[in-house]
Amino acid sequence: MTAYTGAQTRIHPYDICDSVQTIGLADSLFKENQTLEYFAVPHSDKFTTIGAEAFEGLKKLTVLCDASLIPEESFADCVSLADVRLSAGATDAQIAD
Repeated sequence: MTAYTGAQTRIHPYDICDSVQTIGLADSLFKENQTLEYFAVPHSDKFTTIGAEAFEGLKKLTVLCDASLIPEESFADCVSLADVRLSAGATDAQIAD
């Protein structure tokens, strides 16, 4: 996923791209979006990449994939991210200072 310009406040990639499988998130994906507050990282064996500052601008995040795929840089500049939920087994995620 390289961009999201929609007006929804909560999304899961399969809600907006049901004909195309999401395999990763680009750097600063949600940075310029003023409406999106919640995103769910999908669980998929094909989901392999999460970019730097990918979650910037979000308030809530659910991680359904293997958290070891998430580099610390994905949480850079996430000053409004207040609620992070990890699925079972997703214990390796760390939020950078």
